[in-house]
Amino acid sequence: MRIGFVIWSLFHVKGGLERLGANLAHAMRERGHECIVFHQGAGVGCPLYPLPDDVKTVDLALDRHHAGSLRQARRRLLEQMPDALCAMFSWDDLLWFPALCNNTGIPLLISEHSVPGVIERERWNRYERLACMAGADSIHLLNRAFLASLPDFLKERATVIPNPAEPPAAVDWKREDAPRKRLLAAGRLEDGCKQFSLLIQAFALLAPAFPDWDLRVCGDGGDRGNYASLLAALGLAQRVSLPGRIDDMDAEYASAHLFCVPSRYEGFGLAAVEAQRFALPAVGFAQCAGVNEIVVHGENGILAPEMNAQNLAASLRVLMKDAALRRRMGERGQELLARYAPEKIYGQWEDLLVKTASAKNRTKLRCRPPSERERVELALREVLCRARPFAGPASEGYLRDIDRQAALPEQAAALFQREKLNV
Repeated sequence: MRIGFVIWSLFHVKGGLERLGANLAHAMRERGHECIVFHQGAGVGCPLYPLPDDVKTVDLALDRHHAGSLRQARRRLLEQMPDALCAMFSWDDLLWFPALCNNTGIPLLISEHSVPGVIERERWNRYERLACMAGADSIHLLNRAFLASLPDFLKERATVIPNPAEPPAAVDWKREDAPRKRLLAAGRLEDGCKQFSLLIQAFALLAPAFPDWDLRVCGDGGDRGNYASLLAALGLAQRVSLPGRIDDMDAEYASAHLFCVPSRYEGFGLAAVEAQRFALPAVGFAQCAGVNEIVVHGENGILAPEMNAQNLAASLRVLMKDAALRRRMGERGQELLARYAPEKIYGQWEDLLVKTASAKNRTKLRCRPPSERERVELALREVLCRARPFAGPASEGYLRDIDRQAALPEQAAALFQREKLNV
């Protein structure tokens, strides 16, 4: 099978999505499939995560300001003619791919990598997200809870596959004899998602009672300066470190005693899974999608019931004061890693890609420009869906909506009306 993976920022960003995409290319290549990686822009000139030597990379070079770039990118796609195209996204650049695949016969698998509600409110919008989904032959989600974001006709196309994790690492339990204990966190220093400010505030509440504990927050990002100022204001500069991006996170996990993921949301809490490899129990929030399936409350960690510093501190306290409980939950976490065994996860991915490829030349994306009759009938349906169908002339806004719907699959257009009018 000839598989195309769209890893949009592989030459620019060293993130979780890019790492997963590169790992998928490795796994599918090892299983005997041919792989092509499509990306956007040359960046530093080489992938930030390595690919197998025989995996070809193709720069789509799409440009929002030049319509001709879509034709050129489409030509590049058709030159490779994959049996299935897996587009990995959580933002509005996905809009290019129904247009690229339309009437090519190439099946489209949309792989979504964040929390749907966040995508729809903060990164994109529901109307266009579902329109893209309507053009997909298959849909991949990271979490079963995310299925609720899809209408029934799209749920039928969806498959839930979590991210893979490496097997458990050897643990030196002598780390518990260390004179100082370490609470560890890791991720982008962006408070809107990761909420490390809540963790710092929680640690401030705990610090007097646990003078032998320190906090270490690994990662870099735009809120680093704000965190440094918060530490100074709380008098924690000597107890909390911000070492920046760490290349060898395994060493960090191996020397820590407890892990915390205070995120507001996660597509998949990969850092929490990585911590489990080293038998670190994790503390997070029960409301955090992407963490509340990884952390099983009372087994491999604790989920704080409310998203605030006080609840987080109370949950951390339970494990900071009890080394035996930390070890018991850490060992259970290593057992639960079987859920994310690479062979199992990549097997599910291979099945999904084979299923998607079976739609070749009979894909969902066979949309031709609408005829005059279809446009008029679409206008009639729009009028009949109005709360007051014939109360006055149509506004320009309605006319723009009709034009937008004309380019969408029929199901997406009907879905748009239901969403818009809440009927």
